[in-house]
Amino acid sequence: MVSLILWFGAGLDPDDPTQWAWIMLATVGASTLVWLCVTFATRPEDGRVLRDFYLRVRPGGRGWRRVTESLGLGRQPVDGGPLNWTNWVAGVTCVYSSLFGVGRILFGDLGAGVLFLVLAAVCFAWIARNLGPAARAAKEGKGG
Repeated sequence: MVSLILWFGAGLDPDDPTQWAWIMLATVGASTLVWLCVTFATRPEDGRVLRDFYLRVRPGGRGWRRVTESLGLGRQPVDGGPLNWTNWVAGVTCVYSSLFGVGRILFGDLGAGVLFLVLAAVCFAWIARNLGPAARAAKEGKGG
């Protein structure tokens, strides 16, 4: 709704890159404000629902401490360890470098395309290296 109001009501032109950026910033800001208000204005999920979700997904981290303690699991580590945030950065970089790499190749710029795809491969390898131990532990726990 915010985008439509800014586009049609305020007359911002989505074909102008600067005005498009303002439309997107305002839309993201308004969306964030709405979900924060809804989050704090509604009741939290029932503990049973959170425990079932945790057992199915195993998200780990400090935010799940109450749930893991109620299940008798204690503190659960985050997959990828203390540098897990680097997996997020690598994931974002991987997605965009893959898109740009394929795009560059399709538009005839083979050198830049290959460089972007090599960057994507390095990011994939980083994520696999960090998440590999957690995946092996989960596999061993299920198999034995």
